[in-house]
Order: sequence, then C-alpha cells, then structure tokens
Amino acid sequence: MVPLLSHVQLAGPETSYSFAVAAINASGTGAASENSNVVSFAKATTKTALKLSANGVTFGHEQVEIISVTVSPQYPGMMPTGSVTISGTDCHVTVVAGKGSCTLSGAKFASGFFHPVGSYAGSTNFTSSVSGGMSTLSIARAATTTALKLSAVKATYGQEQVEHISVSVSSQYSGVTATETVTISGTPCRINLSAGKGSCTLSSKTFRTDFFHPIATYGGNANFKGSKSGGFSTLTVVK
Repeated sequence: MVPLLSHVQLAGPETSYSFAVAAINASGTGAASENSNVVSFAKATTKTALKLSANGVTFGHEQVEIISVTVSPQYPGMMPTGSVTISGTDCHVTVVAGKGSCTLSGAKFASGFFHPVGSYAGSTNFTSSVSGGMSTLSIARAATTTALKLSAVKATYGQEQVEHISVSVSSQYSGVTATETVTISGTPCRINLSAGKGSCTLSSKTFRTDFFHPIATYGGNANFKGSKSGGFSTLTVVK
C-alpha cells in the first residue's frame, strides 16, 4: 500500500524551516523521518509610493496637505505592516493593509519646492523600500496686509517728534507673522517688525506745513509677499 503523508513538522525561526514526515498504511504509522535540511524563505520585496492631496499650498497653510503612502508587496496576499517616514516632515505613518497618510503642520516649510521621499522601514516578512521622490509640492508666499496708524492727526512744524507712526503687517493666515522691515513714505523711518508690528517717531522739521499722507510699504521676504497701506491717513502740519 502506498504510504500517505501524515504530518509536516516545522522547526526554527520564522524565515527558516526544516521538515519531517511520517507515513500511515494498513500496518499502522511508521516512524518519522529525520529532519530535512533547513529551508530558508527570503523576505518579499516592496515598493513604496507617495501621493499628494494637492500640488501647491501657501506658506502658513500647509496643514491642508495630506500625504498618502502605499507599500505594495512583491506578491498578492499578505500586506506589509510597519511604518513609513517622510523626509523633511514630522510624519511617521503607521501602515495598515499597506496604506497610511499624514497631514502636514502649518508653516512647516519655507516657500519654494519640496520633494518628499517616503521610506518604509520593512518588517519581519518584507524588505524596506524608498519612494522615487518624483512628487513635488510647491509652497507659495503668503499674502500680507499692511496698516498704518498715526498717534495724532495734527502736529506743529518743528515739533513733529510728538508724532508716532505705528504699523502692522498681517499674514494671509493666522499662526505666522511677517518679519523684516517697513518704510514710511516721505520719512527716514525704517521699521524692523517684531511679531508683525513696529513704530517710528518722527524727527522735528521732517515736513513743511501742509497735509501729509504717509504710506507704509512692506517689502516682503522669502515667505511673505510685500504690501502697502491704503494711504488714507492724513497728518496736518501747522505753523
């Protein structure tokens, strides 16, 4: 009678096995064979891919961007698990069924172009892999609004130093503040902003007697666009 396979015994770590067999026939069950040579199973390779929810965002508003990651196995069936990190970000994405995502934080990057790369760390059964870095996220400069305020609407010629001109530069989005300088037309004022605000005291005899319409100009910087105040303030200089 032809022997039948009775059982397979596995021994060793998860990626290496040895086999033993026993046969059953009409006379009963025979003794198990010696263990076979160790048979090793290589980890399955993976491919990691990134997808951006948008190709462009504005500085200070990067939280609208969601980066999705996919880790594909070499063969269908069991899906990779573990984590994916994304270069230049705080993202540590936990992969579930080969997928995961991360939302960026606001003001994470300077304006310009960012090429995120996803790195899958691998696991017991799957090799590590890195995305191709072909995705490009463009970060545009944020718009600003510049405002000017006079401490008084009238000053006497030769006593203009009593006048304080205050400026504020507001960003398109809250949570980020403009830096650099603001100039005031017709004056030597160059105001260094702190938390988006600053001021300047006029010097005496800055103007002749007349009406003066100061305009504040913010020149912008790498992350913020420039802007000007509306010019609606009027300072009257009298004798």
